[in-house]
Order: sequence, then C-alpha cells, then structure tokens
Amino acid sequence: MFAILCATVMFLQAGIIATNQNVTARMDSSSGSENDRAVYILTDGYSADYTDGVYVGYNNSYISLIVSNGASLTKTNDILFYISRKLTCSYNKLIITGSDSKVQFGPLSADGIFDFAVGFTGSTNNTLEILDGASFTIAGDFISYPSVLPSVIMDNNSSLHCYSRSYLGGTHGVASLSIKNGSTFYCGNRVSVGGGREALVEVNGFGSKLETSGQFRYSGTNSLVSTENDALIRIPSASITYYTDPTSFFGLAGGFLACKDNMDSTIYFKLWNGTSWVQPASLAAAEALGWSKTTYATDEEALAETGYDGLGGYTIYTGGERMAPIVPDGTCIIIK
Repeated sequence: MFAILCATVMFLQAGIIATNQNVTARMDSSSGSENDRAVYILTDGYSADYTDGVYVGYNNSYISLIVSNGASLTKTNDILFYISRKLTCSYNKLIITGSDSKVQFGPLSADGIFDFAVGFTGSTNNTLEILDGASFTIAGDFISYPSVLPSVIMDNNSSLHCYSRSYLGGTHGVASLSIKNGSTFYCGNRVSVGGGREALVEVNGFGSKLETSGQFRYSGTNSLVSTENDALIRIPSASITYYTDPTSFFGLAGGFLACKDNMDSTIYFKLWNGTSWVQPASLAAAEALGWSKTTYATDEEALAETGYDGLGGYTIYTGGERMAPIVPDGTCIIIK
C-alpha cells in the first residue's frame, strides 16, 4: 500500500504500524530496519492527548512518527517526550508537516529532566523535522543530543517555540540545527551551544530567525552558528558567553547577527568566502569580505537596512559572501 502525506519530498520503504486512535504513547515496534521503517501516523485533523510519557522509540530503532494534515499531539502534564529513550535506540524520527499540524506540550517535569529530547546519551542520528508551516511548542526544556546528521530540520515557514532553555549539542558529539526558508526558532530563556563538544547551527534565507530572550552560551569548542542569505540571529540580552577558549564562532554569509553585546574584535567571527569558512586574520581582512558592525538608533533605520522590524538599539553585524539559496525540499512523503 501507499500513503501520500504533505511534507518534505522523500520515498520511505516502510510499514504503517498504526494511525490516529491506534497510535499509543510508546511507539516501539521491533519491526523497523534501515530499509523498512516502522511508521506511526497522526493525520487528517486527529488530536492525540497522552497522559503517559511519549516515546518515538523506547528500546528500538528506525521508527517514525508523522503528524500531518492538521493533526495535533498535545500534553499538558509534566511527562517526558523523547525521540529515542535509551542508548540502544538510534535513527528514530518525528516529522511534523503542514500549516495546521502541531505538537504542543507543557511544563518542566518535576524531576528536572528535559521535557523534550532528540536522542539520549549514547543514542545517535535521531531527527526532528518541522516542515511546511507546522509548529512545535515546548513549555519546558529542549535538548538535542549528538548526531552526524542534522538533528533538527525546520523548513518552509515552520516554527519551534521553547519557553524554557535550549541545549544544542550535548556532551557526546555533534548536533546540527537547520532553520531555513522563513522558519523561526525562538527560545524564551537561555540557548547553550556545544555542551562540551562541537555543534553546527545554520539559519538560511530572509525571514528565517533564531531568537532568544536570554543568555547565549558557547559551552563547547569548534562550534559554528551561522546566519546566511539575509537570515537573522537576534540576541537581546547583553550576554554572549564563552565557557571555553574562543574556538567557536558566529558565521556570516550575507546574514545578520543582531545583539546588545559588544564584540569589537573579529575573533568571534568566521566569514564565508564563496567556498569555505575563514577566520579573518585582521579587521582589514574581515572588511574585505564585507564585515561590518552598525548600531541603529531606531527601528525604522534598522528595518530599512535589514528588512527586519524591532531592531532599534541593536548592534548588527553582517558580511561574508552569500551562499547558494536553499530550495524548499518539496511537498510530499510517499510511504510504500
């Protein structure tokens, strides 16, 4: 059988385990494999509200939950939500797709464990995809554990709002966050990048934004957070902190970094030269690649230069060569 769902283009050889009311909170079929994923689907406006912890993979791997076509998954109590709960799990996915599709859940768990986690210590290559106008709202904490693949993909006007803390990277490897084509990642508290190891974050395309209301921390080495092709990173707190030697950078490739911290030195930046990221050896070398910093007194002045409102009083950094545009991935998943 075939199932066609609004989402990013891909062809999945898979077996549908359950749909809508038959999808339990613990999605843990042992039938999934690299070439034949086990798939659970919430679709066609169905609303699921779970009272137990939600797990896309508890002991097993190659499991997908797809929330599509106006469906929603909500929970308002302090239960946990994991894509892969144990170190034995890997390659599990949550895909939310479509303008009325959403996942929304509530407060920080009483035991202080992160409310939502992509992966777990020792588990790898788990993925959250928010696509085509879908939304994800988290009242608690968000953590992305290590992966050699992008851990979080946001594309085509999607949104993720985390009203507590966001941790990107963990302490065990690389975690990647990709925000593109008008999508927005908002954190109402602190954003920590690296967690002792490297993390890669890219924000690409006009209207694509990474915003935080709290402190921005680099807590690892060799991390890169880049703004590309008129995208925006906004840090209103006057606090950008390095907990290690400054071997992590903001990358500029024709995007904007707006903050209220004072970073006079180009030591904090890498610039895209058309083929690779380079750390300028001097201010003159940075300016040769278009690096500049400007503090705008009013919202109107900043809007005229950047296209973004609400940036009066911010210092805005930009520069670097523009990257090739990223085309939205498409509009359908076909499950065989």
